[in-house]
Amino acid sequence: NALHETKGFKNLFKKLIEKLKDPDRNVRSSAESALGEINPKGKEIHSALADLLKDPDRNVRCSAVSALGKIKPKDKEIHSALAHLLKDPDPHVRCSAGSALGEIKPKDKEIHIVLAHLLTNPSRPVRHLAASALGEIKPEDKEILMVLVHLLKDPDRNVRFSTVSALGKIKPEDKEILMVLVHLLKDSDRDVRSSAASALGEIKPEDKEILMVLVHLLKDPDRNVRFSTVSALGKIKPEDKEILMVLVHLLKDSDRDVRSSAASALGEIKPEDKEILMVLVHLLKDPDRNVRCLAASALGEIKPEDKEIHIVLAHLLKDSDLDARLASARILKNVKSIENYIDSCIRSVQSGPVNETKLNEILEILEHTK
Repeated sequence: NALHETKGFKNLFKKLIEKLKDPDRNVRSSAESALGEINPKGKEIHSALADLLKDPDRNVRCSAVSALGKIKPKDKEIHSALAHLLKDPDPHVRCSAGSALGEIKPKDKEIHIVLAHLLTNPSRPVRHLAASALGEIKPEDKEILMVLVHLLKDPDRNVRFSTVSALGKIKPEDKEILMVLVHLLKDSDRDVRSSAASALGEIKPEDKEILMVLVHLLKDPDRNVRFSTVSALGKIKPEDKEILMVLVHLLKDSDRDVRSSAASALGEIKPEDKEILMVLVHLLKDPDRNVRCLAASALGEIKPEDKEIHIVLAHLLKDSDLDARLASARILKNVKSIENYIDSCIRSVQSGPVNETKLNEILEILEHTK
């Protein structure tokens, strides 16, 4: 720091700051990098850079913002100036200001409030950047987080996406905030429901009441909502047996899409509970071929290591339904515990209903397993 105060260094900083005004983009970029590497601590240098935030040339403003993002000054006034640049008419300046605030992570609540106010700005890019910056800063203030949660109802998809990402980074634990998210799972707008599910997937709550509402969202009529819910459950990976059992029972739902979503969720969660796995195994004998195939699909993603399950799957290779046999063969690929069953399985497969492509794949898998 003392070295930074010497006359030679001060002259160097002044020259570098002047280079931020150079018409050549490469020169400006080199000056930004140099300032970031040297990281000057003096307030005089920081103020000189802050003055450039008002320059009429957008390139100069961008360069000054980037340099400040690298230096990470602690001055509140500079933080405030950067926050206000999120409303700059130039999109490059706005984006640079958002990135700089994310790098600096100001702890001052006043700046957090300024950013929270920008979440309701009429401009879509401003709302998007304010949400992204708050995600990096991770404020703890409940009122600010509540404004952020309600941004999941924003009409713009990119704003909702940045809000989901921000909430995932902040991971609020306040029950009231989480319950607002749960309430949004029931919103009339399918995009809001989808965004709320994605946010919960990033936050990974452990509350059983919240997880149960999320599980029932697998019955949502909208495909994207179900997809977001499957993804969320895969990230949360609930271990509660009751929740997992609800998922298993959804494999027998009357709606094909609900059954498929439940199977995908179980495949993502990969439960290890033996009772849950055995229920899935028993569904391999269900009279409905769709249920059998979905159970096999879930088990294929889970890849259970239990020998008893392997033996039941081996018996399914003799099932009357070719698709069920193919699903079982794919699960059992490379499983050595069924070697004694392979020859009889091959004979059964060859004598069963024929679809040449599927039959060849089953035989190839079984031969590989021997």
